[in-house]
Amino acid sequence: MSSKGIEKWSDRVTFGLWFVLMAATIAPLPERAKQLNETGLAALARGDYAAGVKALSEALEIWQSMGPDFTRHTASEMMNLGDALCAEGNWNEGGKLFEQSLDLSRRSMGEKHFRTLVNLNRLGNVYLVQGKTERAAALYREALAAERELFPRDLQTAHSLAGLATVHVRERQWRLALPE
Repeated sequence: MSSKGIEKWSDRVTFGLWFVLMAATIAPLPERAKQLNETGLAALARGDYAAGVKALSEALEIWQSMGPDFTRHTASEMMNLGDALCAEGNWNEGGKLFEQSLDLSRRSMGEKHFRTLVNLNRLGNVYLVQGKTERAAALYREALAAERELFPRDLQTAHSLAGLATVHVRERQWRLALPE
């Protein structure tokens, strides 16, 4: 075999080994991210917010590293991590994640997907806590329009109604707080 033939063969073997290595590395990543997500949510449930944030952050890094085919997972993980940060009292960072997650959810799942609506309510809650009542009201109204159409008896619809009522109470618009 000539030196060019050996070089071609060597390049093919190298590429083949690289491909196998990449496939072996990527294959377990979704499972690892799911495990980290479950670990993080369990930590939050028992009040261990630092452990929850750590596990959920690691899961988010994995989903983000896997590219655009995993945008839905990335958006959901951002929501979970946003919840964890808000539970710790870090409303600014949690809000930033909800904003990013909402953008990803809208693009990957659509405006009226259930997770997008959940995200609208969570971001509305952050804005409400931060005193940004107009922004919160706009998100609750957006969610409520789709929820009344698609999920009229779901708890998310109640969350939107409760959030909007809270906005009206804070703004001393008592009559608007309770729909007729």
